[in-house]
Amino acid sequence: MLGKKVVLVAFLVAGSAVLGGEAVEPRGDASGSGNIRNPHPAFVIRVEVDKPDRVYFEGETLEARIKSSRDGYLFLFNYRPDGTVWCIFPNSFQRDNAIRAGEEIVVPAPEAPFVFQICPPLGQEVLQAIVSVKPVEPQQLGVFSLTEAQSTQLLPDRVKVICPAEKPQEWAEHQIKIETRPKTQKKPQEHKPRRISLLIGVGRFTDSHIRQLRSPANDVDRMEKILREEGRFDELLVLKDEEATYAAIRKAICELLPSKAAPGDEVILYFSGHGGRCADDNGDEADGLDEYLVPHDGQYVEPWQDPKALRDRMILDDTFARWVQELDGRRLVVVIDACYSGGHSQFEKGLPILTKTPIRFDFADDIREELSRVKNLGQEVILFASCSAQEIAVECREKPLSVMTACLADYIEQTPAPVTLRQAAEHTAEAVRDYLQKHYQGLTQTPYLVGEEAAEQFCVKPLAF
Repeated sequence: MLGKKVVLVAFLVAGSAVLGGEAVEPRGDASGSGNIRNPHPAFVIRVEVDKPDRVYFEGETLEARIKSSRDGYLFLFNYRPDGTVWCIFPNSFQRDNAIRAGEEIVVPAPEAPFVFQICPPLGQEVLQAIVSVKPVEPQQLGVFSLTEAQSTQLLPDRVKVICPAEKPQEWAEHQIKIETRPKTQKKPQEHKPRRISLLIGVGRFTDSHIRQLRSPANDVDRMEKILREEGRFDELLVLKDEEATYAAIRKAICELLPSKAAPGDEVILYFSGHGGRCADDNGDEADGLDEYLVPHDGQYVEPWQDPKALRDRMILDDTFARWVQELDGRRLVVVIDACYSGGHSQFEKGLPILTKTPIRFDFADDIREELSRVKNLGQEVILFASCSAQEIAVECREKPLSVMTACLADYIEQTPAPVTLRQAAEHTAEAVRDYLQKHYQGLTQTPYLVGEEAAEQFCVKPLAF
């Protein structure tokens, strides 16, 4: 049995090191740290730390845990407040950086003869895990070895060697921000969870080949009113039609929401609009196809002709799942009122396929599989979707709203508090079925909920304060 561990202060301390014969000094600027992203990963990984709020005080110790959905080779980097970059895995105790699918790796290992202690410089830091399906030699990172010390300093640009942009299927990444503070600073009071929502409705498109929709903007207006007045949400962010470009949606999910919602906060991400299907080009889909949501500036092409063009202009299922990872640590609900069919009815929320044979498919059903990967790694995401695969989501005949959104909003508004998401979802599914039997004979639409236990704890209509 090991004796008292030696406290390693090199993990969070400035300094210089010799890398390939070149001295590396702190840059004093961490503004660009941890900005490597893979927008189209073929698998997912997750890094988390042992404090849910991710706030550490000087003298405290930190432990990181990493999982991957695919076998590969793991690297864990710490981007410091002073602009330096340190590889903390592999290290002198954990020399083998192979990781197996579903395996959890703890850094530092519980039996390691050292711990990672918080020391100056202090401020905002980034922990980024990268898994490559192929091994990467230390020399490619500009060092002779990564396993001679508990951590190894690198030139910031060297990290990109592991992440070839032209081969997104060969690597995946995930990062989290942590805050390190002086021990003399007053510890914050217990965080009271805030409630924040991002509502996206896209029914108007720049591409004339994409049919305009009447309901998404109205869906957003209805949900915004319900969440504000009945759900008592602290802040609601809205993107409608021309505002909901690809870049704006990405920024809202990946940057704006994480900046406003701290770990432990409750977040609802709602989308109403169009979608489509294209060929899978990174090998992560069993049926060889990806599905996508359509932003305002999305450009439609034949599904199997130009997958790269679609991938650059549409929000693919694996891209969406990766964006959702930026909200790790929050209690997250994703609501998708959209389906995609080969029909041309004005009441179908689907993108016409310009082929002779109608094709029916469902982004929500596909994203369920994508989000299940994230959930399997420990990130809790509740999904409430408008229909199952092979079904279409329809709009109300008597008013410009989607049927599922109308039923969901009506139930929340008319039912006395408290109302859990599970209650609302179960009632909505019944109400949608009844509506279709009355107004759309011969069609079925079956809303479904993924994450029932968590949904039972998520209150969409809380008691008044």
